[in-house]
Amino acid sequence: SFKFHSQNKYATNKGLQALASGLPPSLTALDLDLRESVNCTDAGLKTLAGKDLSKLTRLCLNFFGVTNFSDAGVGPLFASLSPHLTHLELDFELNPKLSDASLKKLAEGMPQGLGYLRLNFFSCDKFTDEGL
Repeated sequence: SFKFHSQNKYATNKGLQALASGLPPSLTALDLDLRESVNCTDAGLKTLAGKDLSKLTRLCLNFFGVTNFSDAGVGPLFASLSPHLTHLELDFELNPKLSDASLKKLAEGMPQGLGYLRLNFFSCDKFTDEGL
């Protein structure tokens, strides 16, 4: 189990990449809180998506107010969700760049055995009825 809560909003891609490089493939729970880290972009998120986290059963990502993530970064993350997840929490509130393409990737990558799901995409203004 690994929990990381940024105490400030100055996390960067370099920091996210360093954090991702240290995550072991045997990890079963990841709780990452980078709220309002406006210096994080798709490049940092893709590093996380590229990790072998196939053993995860719990994933909590709080990216509230992180405005530089787009479909290009979120899509690979959603496509790489562990099939063993039973608990998933995603918070992308106030992200102006996410669109229906991200929702499609999330639906395609959704693990079958989820027992708990919490999604927060409040004020993600590019979502349409079609994506939902």
